[in-house]
Amino acid sequence: MAAVAASVLCCGAGCLTYKPGDLTGPVDAGHQDGGTPDAGIDGGTPDAGPPDGGTQRACALRGEAPAEPSFVVSVGGELVEYELRAVLVESCRLKIPRPVDEAQEVPRDLVQGPDGRVYVYNGTLEPRLSILDPITGVWTHHALAGWSTRADDPRFGGIALAGDHVYATDMVTPGAGAPSGLARFDLDGGNATHVSVPVGGPIDVSVGPGDELYVLASDGRTVTVKDPRSGDVVGAISLDRAVSAIAVRDDGTILGAGVNNLIYLFDLDGKSMKSMASGTSSLMDIDIGRDGRVLVSSEEGKVVVTNVNLEGQATTFTVATDPVFLAFVHARR
Repeated sequence: MAAVAASVLCCGAGCLTYKPGDLTGPVDAGHQDGGTPDAGIDGGTPDAGPPDGGTQRACALRGEAPAEPSFVVSVGGELVEYELRAVLVESCRLKIPRPVDEAQEVPRDLVQGPDGRVYVYNGTLEPRLSILDPITGVWTHHALAGWSTRADDPRFGGIALAGDHVYATDMVTPGAGAPSGLARFDLDGGNATHVSVPVGGPIDVSVGPGDELYVLASDGRTVTVKDPRSGDVVGAISLDRAVSAIAVRDDGTILGAGVNNLIYLFDLDGKSMKSMASGTSSLMDIDIGRDGRVLVSSEEGKVVVTNVNLEGQATTFTVATDPVFLAFVHARR
């Protein structure tokens, strides 16, 4: 049975609740190495149920403890959750509400909080921080004046969670789209404010082992390390290869999704120590799981699975034909 998700849009005049769509699942998912997904996010017909004929699969988007490892992609205006197996198994999918009904206001990156809530960078020139409470199915949407990202590149619009706050990249755009840096929200979406970062046009943000913020500039090479507690810049790294997105390992070294088809491992000084062919091109997002697995996505709708040491051979799945953002998900803590 589909669970109807309500949505709440909050502003100075109050909150409005509405229903954007249904949560559905489960279906078979994309095949390995370039196959066509059984349940096409671009309009394909889902299978009737799990491939083994079993019961409905656990889904973090419903507030359940998912099979691990599991991950969620943001693609084509939906969140789609998968179990990561030899072939991907889709657990459920959920439409993402669009508070601003303009063609360029598309959902972008996402991150899950420790209590299971999902935070989505929802939009472009007028984005919202859209928060899904998976227990109630209610979305809330939160704005910040001047927060925006450029519309000319689908890879832009990164988000991360550090401590008690969510951080989203903020670029200078035409009109009211200034300043540049990070947009910061508390975990309920309130107390929104701008955080300055001395780099031009941040495109991604990741969190280090001590909850430091690693902010990637639009040149794809400059990384600024910022302490979110003091507000101080505590480091600057110049990568010797250009990347679209970054993720930080437990030792502070950086994994990067290259602007070509390569995945890089950089040392603490930004020198490339190792690289791996992804089997796809136009890489755009990267995430590290608790078990050391790494997911990388592309503008071509592919998801690449490897590990934090870039050892062995990467596995590539096709989940869509549109650009894909992704994040590992887990049970509530």
